[in-house]
Amino acid sequence: MKLLISITIMFLSLGLMAKEPGFSTGNTFTRTQLDGYVTVRCQGNSEGHRCREVLWSPAVYAYFEMEPGVDADKVILNAIHEDGSTRDKKSKFKKDIGRSKKRFNLGVWSLFQRPLLEGGKNIIEYTLLKRKKVVLTGSFEVYVRTAEGRYCDSEYRYFNDCSSSQVVCRDYFRRHNYCR
Repeated sequence: MKLLISITIMFLSLGLMAKEPGFSTGNTFTRTQLDGYVTVRCQGNSEGHRCREVLWSPAVYAYFEMEPGVDADKVILNAIHEDGSTRDKKSKFKKDIGRSKKRFNLGVWSLFQRPLLEGGKNIIEYTLLKRKKVVLTGSFEVYVRTAEGRYCDSEYRYFNDCSSSQVVCRDYFRRHNYCR
């Protein structure tokens, strides 16, 4: 009888410890707008750069994770934003570790990339497939909080390479501890 009770408790505790579907960095994020201005002098020329960056915490890229063992080879994530708009992303799925093969872009917006998430509440519907057939579906919630923006003090400095404002601005924010 004691053995039966012990086994029952063990299985119940394993169920409580099961990995819930979500992102590897958690399901709550904070984004902060950074602003500043830097003038750099390179090879006798001075150039001014208005720098802007969005800082994501804890991360801007993350894996989709869940309990291992689901026999699937692909995962599709469909984000439903507060305003009703949607965005889909997909990745191969590693069933042995219960994780997407690639990290998903959660917040980078550029010429060639669109983020999965937007500010506020995002409902993520996931679909796991095996050879294009649906194996499992479900959903979870993700929250993106927008923090108060931060401004870095202006700076004038000498710089070796003025060819890329992105390099200049990344160095500027790093040197100013991301406007803290």
